[in-house]
Amino acid sequence: MKASVTPQELFKEAQSRSLGIERSRNPEAALERLRAECLTFFDSLPEPPLYPRMSDPAREAAARLVPRSTELLASCLALSKDAQVGQEADALRAAIEAHASALCFTVGGRVRAAEEAWRRAEELEPRLFQAHRLWIRSDESQISVFDRATGTSRFDPRPEPMMTVKLACPACQAVGEFSVSPRRASHHLRCLVCKASFEAYVAVARSVEVSARRGTKRYNFKVEEAGAALSRVEFEDASGAEFNVARRDLVAFLYPSKKELRAVLNLSNGRLLRIQRGGVCFVATVVFGEQAAELATFRAYRDRSLLRSAFGSLLVHSYYRVGPIIARRLASAPRSLRLARIVLRWLYLRLSRKGYR
Repeated sequence: MKASVTPQELFKEAQSRSLGIERSRNPEAALERLRAECLTFFDSLPEPPLYPRMSDPAREAAARLVPRSTELLASCLALSKDAQVGQEADALRAAIEAHASALCFTVGGRVRAAEEAWRRAEELEPRLFQAHRLWIRSDESQISVFDRATGTSRFDPRPEPMMTVKLACPACQAVGEFSVSPRRASHHLRCLVCKASFEAYVAVARSVEVSARRGTKRYNFKVEEAGAALSRVEFEDASGAEFNVARRDLVAFLYPSKKELRAVLNLSNGRLLRIQRGGVCFVATVVFGEQAAELATFRAYRDRSLLRSAFGSLLVHSYYRVGPIIARRLASAPRSLRLARIVLRWLYLRLSRKGYR
């Protein structure tokens, strides 16, 4: 692509590229990935220059970012054709188009047009995915503190601003609304259904790194607390679920106790990750397959019941020693495999009815 290009030429190029993008089998997950990529891209954009200059570093930076804006715009156009996520993809496309226009104008030295496009993009960004947000800031009341007639003045006794968030109880998994202070990161709450106490750590995502190993994903969050304090949260998950987080998303880490992280909720897009501890279910994997839903239920029973007692922990560790041997023998014995499937299926149904999911 040329170093200097008009917005119309960029849009035409993006439209052409979008025709070659295959339709996603999971459009919601694709939209979340694209949203995270776009927000990261927005953070890398320079502000337009204040006045034209012969050698402006902002123009050079904008020229380097034009190709990336074309790629993202093409992805938005491809997703906007999907009826399931088309409306949200269009909102994202509008913000990308405004930023892309600002980049093109900056490269061309059109400072006034670049600033107008950049301002329009800044207005569009906060409107993205508003429908999926699980938090609302309370409106502060406006109290008159000065009386013109008498000339008296007093202080404004405003209450502490609160934020209403929807959180899932890590114990019973019921979703309820809670009022928390945006000035604090840690909140001690009580479930409205099961009355169990839990901790919610709420912070803004600065970055997240995800690495996969042996069926588990390791997440490394860098977050910003209220007051700009930086912190880090690390955990592993074996559920196999996809959890998308973008820079600047508001994230809640949910603990039934202060040490054990059980769920992570993205308050900006509504995605919930119920954390499953790692560990291989040797026999169940042979019987049902590596991606079977039954595996999550057996792991939940292990984590929430067996590992909480000395005898249960002994059973789990013994299983890890003999499980691979049993699994190999079952794989070579079709009749025994069918019998094991019947028994484990019965056990799976019982555990599911008891809430181990």
